[in-house]
Amino acid sequence: MDIVPCEVCDSPINRGKRCRQCAAIHDALSADSRSDVTAITAAMRNSLRDGLFWCYYTGLPLVLDDSGSPYYRSIDHRTPGDRRDLVLCCLFVNEMKGDLDEAEFRSAIRALAACFETGQPLNLGEVRFQYRKRNWLGNRRSCGPTLKGISGPIVQEFVRSGMTDDELGGLLEEAKLAMRAEHRDGAG
Repeated sequence: MDIVPCEVCDSPINRGKRCRQCAAIHDALSADSRSDVTAITAAMRNSLRDGLFWCYYTGLPLVLDDSGSPYYRSIDHRTPGDRRDLVLCCLFVNEMKGDLDEAEFRSAIRALAACFETGQPLNLGEVRFQYRKRNWLGNRRSCGPTLKGISGPIVQEFVRSGMTDDELGGLLEEAKLAMRAEHRDGAG
């Protein structure tokens, strides 16, 4: 039987495409993602240095065996929806990046850092969200009704009705559930 190199780390193996460690990571990443298997292999290979997998965005070593760690390995689509342009990164970074492309993410991080440094509000003109699926900036209609719009009629009804605080709590809960259902039905 011939000894061949692992397609990720080049460790000698006598069967298959990957060593045990790389196969386990590859299989987990493949299960977590609907991405191209060859792209996952390339992302792993590009992330590997000195026997460790490194986060593309932070340069930190990835945790491979503790899914509760913020540094746990995850696969990221640098451009949302592109299943071939992949990198390995820390789970916390991937969760922050969401469905932004790399340029949008870096721009958003820089703008937020400037807010923290200066104490000034975020300049919405500095950050463009081309790939962001949820339109949560610049479109008030997507944010749903305002608090005043919801509470105004309820407060008026409360004053007129003479209801108890518990009854008001029930009314508010019904309004909240109706608003969520309306938002969910409108978003789907």
